[in-house]
Amino acid sequence: MPIPTEAGPEVRPGASSSTKTNGMPTASGSVAVPRRALASTWIILANVAVYAVNMFTMQVVQTPQGNLTTSGLLFALGNFNFNQTILQGQIWRFVTFQFLHNPHGLMHLGFNMAMLWMIAPVVEEKMRAARFVVFYLACGVAGPIMLMLLNRLGVLIDPGWTSQPLVGASAGVFGVLVAAAVVAPNEEIELIFPPIPMLLRQFVMIMIAVACAVVFGAGYQAQRNNAGGEAAHLGGAAIGYLLARRMLAPRVTDAPAQPR
Repeated sequence: MPIPTEAGPEVRPGASSSTKTNGMPTASGSVAVPRRALASTWIILANVAVYAVNMFTMQVVQTPQGNLTTSGLLFALGNFNFNQTILQGQIWRFVTFQFLHNPHGLMHLGFNMAMLWMIAPVVEEKMRAARFVVFYLACGVAGPIMLMLLNRLGVLIDPGWTSQPLVGASAGVFGVLVAAAVVAPNEEIELIFPPIPMLLRQFVMIMIAVACAVVFGAGYQAQRNNAGGEAAHLGGAAIGYLLARRMLAPRVTDAPAQPR
Protein backbone atom coordinates (compact mmCIF):
# COMPACT_ATOMS: atom_id res chain seq x y z
CA MET A 1 0.00 0.00 0.00
CA PRO A 2 1.48 3.34 -0.99
CA ILE A 3 1.47 6.47 1.05
CA PRO A 4 -2.13 7.68 0.71
CA THR A 5 -2.73 10.91 -1.09
CA GLU A 6 -6.05 12.57 -1.46
CA ALA A 7 -7.40 13.78 -4.77
CA GLY A 8 -10.88 15.15 -4.83
CA PRO A 9 -13.02 18.22 -5.09
CA GLU A 10 -12.38 21.08 -2.73
CA VAL A 11 -15.42 22.72 -1.25
CA ARG A 12 -16.37 26.22 -0.31
CA PRO A 13 -18.80 26.58 2.58
CA GLY A 14 -22.07 27.61 1.09
CA ALA A 15 -25.43 27.91 2.72
CA SER A 16 -28.20 25.96 4.30
CA SER A 17 -31.62 25.91 2.72
CA SER A 18 -32.45 29.32 4.10
CA THR A 19 -29.29 31.26 4.90
CA LYS A 20 -26.03 31.97 3.12
CA THR A 21 -22.91 31.66 5.25
CA ASN A 22 -19.43 33.04 4.79
CA GLY A 23 -16.19 31.60 6.16
CA MET A 24 -16.78 28.31 7.93
CA PRO A 25 -20.07 26.42 7.61
CA THR A 26 -22.38 26.51 10.59
CA ALA A 27 -25.24 24.23 11.41
CA SER A 28 -28.64 25.72 12.01
CA GLY A 29 -28.90 27.09 15.52
CA SER A 30 -25.20 26.75 16.33
CA VAL A 31 -23.25 29.49 18.07
CA ALA A 32 -20.09 30.68 16.33
CA VAL A 33 -16.87 30.08 18.27
CA PRO A 34 -13.75 32.23 17.69
CA ARG A 35 -11.51 30.33 15.28
CA ARG A 36 -8.47 30.61 17.56
CA ALA A 37 -10.39 28.90 20.38
CA LEU A 38 -11.08 25.75 18.40
CA ALA A 39 -9.13 22.54 19.01
CA SER A 40 -9.33 21.85 15.29
CA THR A 41 -7.19 24.95 14.67
CA TRP A 42 -4.47 23.54 16.91
CA ILE A 43 -4.70 20.19 15.13
CA ILE A 44 -4.14 22.00 11.83
CA LEU A 45 -1.17 23.92 13.23
CA ALA A 46 0.33 20.70 14.62
CA ASN A 47 0.07 19.02 11.21
CA VAL A 48 1.74 21.96 9.49
CA ALA A 49 4.51 22.13 12.10
CA VAL A 50 5.22 18.39 11.86
CA TYR A 51 5.34 18.64 8.06
CA ALA A 52 7.85 21.49 8.25
CA VAL A 53 10.11 19.70 10.76
CA ASN A 54 9.96 16.52 8.68
CA MET A 55 10.99 18.40 5.54
CA PHE A 56 14.00 19.90 7.36
CA THR A 57 15.18 16.45 8.46
CA MET A 58 15.01 14.71 5.07
CA GLN A 59 17.68 12.08 4.45
CA VAL A 60 18.33 9.18 2.10
CA VAL A 61 17.14 5.86 3.54
CA GLN A 62 16.74 2.30 2.32
CA THR A 63 13.25 0.83 2.06
CA PRO A 64 12.41 -2.73 3.23
CA GLN A 65 12.49 -3.69 -0.48
CA GLY A 66 16.10 -2.47 -0.76
CA ASN A 67 15.36 0.70 -2.70
CA LEU A 68 16.76 4.11 -1.82
CA THR A 69 14.38 6.96 -1.10
CA THR A 70 14.26 10.17 0.87
CA SER A 71 12.44 10.33 4.18
CA GLY A 72 12.22 12.71 7.10
CA LEU A 73 13.14 11.75 10.64
CA LEU A 74 9.59 12.16 11.95
CA PHE A 75 8.22 10.16 9.03
CA ALA A 76 10.53 7.26 9.88
CA LEU A 77 9.64 7.36 13.58
CA GLY A 78 5.91 7.94 13.25
CA ASN A 79 4.42 6.34 10.13
CA PHE A 80 2.07 3.39 10.57
CA ASN A 81 3.13 0.06 9.17
CA PHE A 82 2.11 -3.39 10.34
CA ASN A 83 5.60 -4.73 10.98
CA GLN A 84 6.76 -2.00 13.34
CA THR A 85 3.41 -1.06 14.88
CA ILE A 86 2.05 -4.54 15.59
CA LEU A 87 4.94 -7.00 15.39
CA GLN A 88 7.42 -4.72 17.18
CA GLY A 89 4.87 -3.19 19.55
CA GLN A 90 5.38 0.45 18.52
CA ILE A 91 1.73 1.25 19.14
CA TRP A 92 2.26 5.02 19.32
CA ARG A 93 2.23 4.89 15.51
CA PHE A 94 -1.57 4.52 15.63
CA VAL A 95 -1.61 8.20 16.65
CA THR A 96 1.56 9.71 15.24
CA PHE A 97 0.86 8.71 11.64
CA GLN A 98 -2.17 11.02 11.75
CA PHE A 99 0.09 14.09 11.96
CA LEU A 100 2.43 13.04 9.14
CA HIS A 101 1.91 13.63 5.44
CA ASN A 102 3.61 12.60 2.23
CA PRO A 103 6.76 14.75 2.09
CA HIS A 104 6.67 14.61 -1.70
CA GLY A 105 3.08 15.79 -2.05
CA LEU A 106 2.08 19.09 -0.50
CA MET A 107 -1.49 18.60 -1.81
CA HIS A 108 -1.83 15.70 0.63
CA LEU A 109 -1.44 18.09 3.55
CA GLY A 110 -3.31 20.96 1.91
CA PHE A 111 -6.46 19.01 1.09
CA ASN A 112 -6.73 17.48 4.56
CA MET A 113 -6.17 20.77 6.35
CA ALA A 114 -8.62 22.62 4.08
CA MET A 115 -11.31 20.08 4.95
CA LEU A 116 -10.62 20.43 8.67
CA TRP A 117 -10.63 24.23 8.47
CA MET A 118 -14.00 24.38 6.72
CA ILE A 119 -15.89 21.44 8.20
CA ALA A 120 -14.49 20.66 11.68
CA PRO A 121 -16.00 23.70 13.48
CA VAL A 122 -19.51 22.42 12.77
CA VAL A 123 -18.73 19.25 14.70
CA GLU A 124 -16.55 20.78 17.38
CA GLU A 125 -19.16 23.34 18.37
CA LYS A 126 -21.51 20.45 19.14
CA MET A 127 -18.99 18.20 20.89
CA ARG A 128 -16.75 20.83 22.52
CA ALA A 129 -12.97 20.74 22.32
CA ALA A 130 -11.90 17.79 24.51
CA ARG A 131 -14.55 15.42 23.14
CA PHE A 132 -13.77 16.52 19.60
CA VAL A 133 -10.07 15.70 19.98
CA VAL A 134 -10.92 12.23 21.31
CA PHE A 135 -13.39 11.75 18.45
CA TYR A 136 -10.90 12.88 15.81
CA LEU A 137 -8.06 10.66 17.06
CA ALA A 138 -10.38 7.66 17.40
CA CYS A 139 -11.46 8.05 13.77
CA GLY A 140 -7.81 8.23 12.80
CA VAL A 141 -6.97 5.03 14.70
CA ALA A 142 -9.83 3.28 12.90
CA GLY A 143 -8.06 3.89 9.58
CA PRO A 144 -5.17 1.42 9.93
CA ILE A 145 -7.46 -1.02 11.74
CA MET A 146 -9.70 -1.13 8.66
CA LEU A 147 -6.61 -1.43 6.47
CA MET A 148 -5.38 -4.47 8.42
CA LEU A 149 -8.84 -6.04 8.45
CA LEU A 150 -9.36 -5.74 4.69
CA ASN A 151 -5.90 -7.11 3.99
CA ARG A 152 -6.47 -10.08 6.28
CA LEU A 153 -9.83 -10.78 4.62
CA GLY A 154 -8.21 -10.72 1.19
CA VAL A 155 -10.19 -7.73 -0.06
CA LEU A 156 -6.90 -5.92 -0.73
CA ILE A 157 -4.20 -7.91 -2.50
CA ASP A 158 -0.80 -6.40 -1.82
CA PRO A 159 1.95 -8.86 -0.80
CA GLY A 160 4.11 -6.07 0.62
CA TRP A 161 1.44 -4.28 2.64
CA THR A 162 2.92 -5.15 6.03
CA SER A 163 5.93 -2.90 5.42
CA GLN A 164 4.20 -0.14 3.44
CA PRO A 165 3.89 3.15 5.39
CA LEU A 166 0.54 4.80 6.01
CA VAL A 167 0.48 8.50 6.85
CA GLY A 168 -2.03 11.32 6.81
CA ALA A 169 -4.97 12.88 8.59
CA SER A 170 -7.41 11.45 6.05
CA ALA A 171 -9.08 8.86 8.28
CA GLY A 172 -9.77 11.49 10.95
CA VAL A 173 -10.93 13.95 8.30
CA PHE A 174 -13.38 11.41 6.87
CA GLY A 175 -14.75 10.84 10.37
CA VAL A 176 -15.25 14.58 10.79
CA LEU A 177 -16.95 14.84 7.39
CA VAL A 178 -19.40 12.10 8.31
CA ALA A 179 -20.09 13.69 11.70
CA ALA A 180 -20.71 17.04 9.99
CA ALA A 181 -23.22 15.34 7.72
CA VAL A 182 -24.95 13.97 10.82
CA VAL A 183 -25.02 17.44 12.41
CA ALA A 184 -26.05 19.41 9.32
CA PRO A 185 -27.06 17.04 6.51
CA ASN A 186 -28.87 19.76 4.55
CA GLU A 187 -26.05 22.29 4.73
CA GLU A 188 -25.31 23.45 1.18
CA ILE A 189 -21.74 23.66 -0.05
CA GLU A 190 -20.33 24.69 -3.39
CA LEU A 191 -17.60 22.72 -5.07
CA ILE A 192 -14.71 24.66 -6.51
CA PHE A 193 -14.37 22.15 -9.36
CA PRO A 194 -16.82 21.56 -10.83
CA PRO A 195 -18.54 24.75 -9.53
CA ILE A 196 -21.85 23.24 -8.52
CA PRO A 197 -23.87 23.42 -5.28
CA MET A 198 -24.40 20.24 -3.32
CA LEU A 199 -25.81 19.18 0.04
CA LEU A 200 -23.18 18.18 2.58
CA ARG A 201 -24.64 14.71 2.96
CA GLN A 202 -24.47 14.19 -0.82
CA PHE A 203 -20.83 15.26 -0.91
CA VAL A 204 -19.96 12.83 1.91
CA MET A 205 -21.83 9.99 0.19
CA ILE A 206 -19.89 10.61 -3.03
CA MET A 207 -16.56 10.62 -1.20
CA ILE A 208 -17.42 7.32 0.53
CA ALA A 209 -18.65 5.80 -2.74
CA VAL A 210 -15.36 6.66 -4.43
CA ALA A 211 -13.41 5.09 -1.57
CA CYS A 212 -15.54 1.92 -1.78
CA ALA A 213 -15.07 1.71 -5.55
CA VAL A 214 -11.29 1.93 -5.21
CA VAL A 215 -11.06 -0.53 -2.32
CA PHE A 216 -13.38 -3.24 -3.62
CA GLY A 217 -12.30 -2.87 -7.23
CA ALA A 218 -8.57 -2.75 -6.63
CA GLY A 219 -7.63 -6.44 -6.74
CA TYR A 220 -3.94 -6.85 -7.55
CA GLN A 221 -3.69 -3.12 -8.27
CA ALA A 222 -4.19 -2.28 -4.58
CA GLN A 223 -0.82 -0.60 -4.13
CA ARG A 224 -0.91 1.32 -7.40
CA ASN A 225 -4.48 2.56 -6.91
CA ASN A 226 -3.98 3.75 -3.31
CA ALA A 227 -6.59 1.27 -2.15
CA GLY A 228 -4.88 1.07 1.25
CA GLY A 229 -5.33 4.80 1.77
CA GLU A 230 -8.99 4.56 0.73
CA ALA A 231 -9.46 1.64 3.14
CA ALA A 232 -8.25 3.92 5.94
CA HIS A 233 -10.78 6.53 4.79
CA LEU A 234 -13.58 3.98 5.14
CA GLY A 235 -12.42 3.04 8.64
CA GLY A 236 -12.49 6.67 9.74
CA ALA A 237 -15.90 7.22 8.14
CA ALA A 238 -17.42 4.13 9.78
CA ILE A 239 -16.23 4.98 13.30
CA GLY A 240 -17.05 8.63 12.70
CA TYR A 241 -20.66 7.74 12.00
CA LEU A 242 -21.00 5.43 15.00
CA LEU A 243 -19.36 7.87 17.42
CA ALA A 244 -21.24 10.87 16.04
CA ARG A 245 -24.58 9.14 16.52
CA ARG A 246 -23.64 8.43 20.13
CA MET A 247 -21.76 11.61 21.08
CA LEU A 248 -24.18 13.99 19.37
CA ALA A 249 -27.36 12.31 20.55
CA PRO A 250 -29.60 14.60 22.67
CA ARG A 251 -29.05 14.11 26.37
CA VAL A 252 -31.90 13.32 28.66
CA THR A 253 -31.23 16.50 30.62
CA ASP A 254 -31.50 18.48 27.38
CA ALA A 255 -35.02 17.29 26.65
CA PRO A 256 -37.78 19.84 27.18
CA ALA A 257 -39.82 19.46 30.34
CA GLN A 258 -43.13 17.71 29.86
CA PRO A 259 -46.21 19.66 30.95
CA ARG A 260 -48.03 18.23 33.91
